[in-house]
Amino acid sequence: MFDRRMKAFQKWFEKLTWPAAVSEMTAKLWKRAQQYRLAYQHEGCYRTSNQVDRLMNRMTRLFYAGRGLHGHLHSSELRLRGWALLHNFRPFARRSGVQREYTSPAHRLNKKQYHSDWLQNLLIAASMGGKIRT
Repeated sequence: MFDRRMKAFQKWFEKLTWPAAVSEMTAKLWKRAQQYRLAYQHEGCYRTSNQVDRLMNRMTRLFYAGRGLHGHLHSSELRLRGWALLHNFRPFARRSGVQREYTSPAHRLNKKQYHSDWLQNLLIAASMGGKIRT
């Protein structure tokens, strides 16, 4: 199935004219087709994406700046939790000029906002210490 899809993609690709950079990247893709075939033999396996890689790169820089997890486990956990809170509540890039439906990852996940200021949203959401009032 993988081979059939890859050949169909290659056939479609060759019918059109592409910039040199795109042609180079697809040639690189086809050279590595054997490696991709091996990965796709495992149905249902998760594969990484650029979005996950970007997030993990930020986390790697955090760990590097904090010298890994040296010191007390509690302080390392607090540093990581603080980073995650900031990541989830900071607004998406306003300078991009793109109007978005949601203002932050937390707003997108919860579909609601407590306050128009992102820092107030963080404080309100974190004020219960992770406990849900019933």
